[in-house]
Amino acid sequence: TDVTELQVGGENLVPKTREFNNIQSLGNSTNWIEQSIKYEDLTVRRSETRFLGIFPTNVTLKPNTLYTYSAYVKGDGVGTLMAYISSGKLLKCHNMQLGQNLPTEWTRVAFTFDSLQYTSTNDVKPRFEAKTLDSGVSMYVCGIKLERGILPTDWSPHVKDLKDNIDDVTNALNSFESTVNNSFKDGIIQQAE
Repeated sequence: TDVTELQVGGENLVPKTREFNNIQSLGNSTNWIEQSIKYEDLTVRRSETRFLGIFPTNVTLKPNTLYTYSAYVKGDGVGTLMAYISSGKLLKCHNMQLGQNLPTEWTRVAFTFDSLQYTSTNDVKPRFEAKTLDSGVSMYVCGIKLERGILPTDWSPHVKDLKDNIDDVTNALNSFESTVNNSFKDGIIQQAE
């Protein structure tokens, strides 16, 4: 079964954001360490590095189109949260002030930007980063989402991730049926019904 349209919220253009392990698809990823904790069943990454926010790479954008980038973020101490694109262009977030202190509880933050002439996130580099961090303070991020439009919606997986999950379940069921058919051929049960 093909998944062709995502109906819950806007379509997430970034793949593998639940696992958050697509390192080759995330800029500045070496500064963001995968954590054993999860939030809302989403893999969390942590950084103690100022600036160098994590961002999706190789995502195709339409020129002159508005996009919204969002993520769950929090800090474990004093720091300042900022939103940027490209070469340091600072943006205002939907639900926070510029230079707001890092929230100490998980908070969904989002900002909208115009792709201008750019056709890839490699050029735009949407990201949240800590402008300041006290010594030993970390910033945590999970559930990144890039979607077309100006309204941030709840986190959702990339369409291909949904199709991959459906394919995994289908393969597991086929394997189980094969095991049942081969295990119970004893004259009483001929095969899985």
